[in-house]
Amino acid sequence: SWGKIKNDGYEFIPVTNENFNEKALSIHKLINEIFSNTWNFVPICQEEFIYNYNWTQSEKNCYIGIVENKNSEAIAFYFAHQDILNKRKKRLIFKIIGVKKEYRGIGLGDALLYQIYRLGTQDKYDEFIFSTMRGDNNRILQMVGKECEIFRKYKTYELIVK
Repeated sequence: SWGKIKNDGYEFIPVTNENFNEKALSIHKLINEIFSNTWNFVPICQEEFIYNYNWTQSEKNCYIGIVENKNSEAIAFYFAHQDILNKRKKRLIFKIIGVKKEYRGIGLGDALLYQIYRLGTQDKYDEFIFSTMRGDNNRILQMVGKECEIFRKYKTYELIVK
């Protein structure tokens, strides 16, 4: 839970207009470190990253945050935004969560997912899309309990050419 993570000395920091440039550089560094060995990673420079993602801060319907350890080092981040194409429902899309390798397995990812879910329910979202989660990840259902139903499932196919 987030309470345990906070008690262990980790700090959750929402990214705001006031701290965007500083925290965006931390997120850029985390993205390069966490995802550089993935098949779809495309590196971009800091300036391009800030230019591409700064629009999110002008939107009230975005959730961006980082987690820092006791030494104020950024170790995890998340990004979620409202589905602006769906006019019928107020839907929140979880786009990405990243946790540095050495901090995985202690519950940071779960805590961030729950934090975004909690913020979304406070802001009266009707539906949530966890767009980058594996199909066998049941942590969301364990967190939200029976108050939700799955309205759509997707599969990802990973193929090896022989």
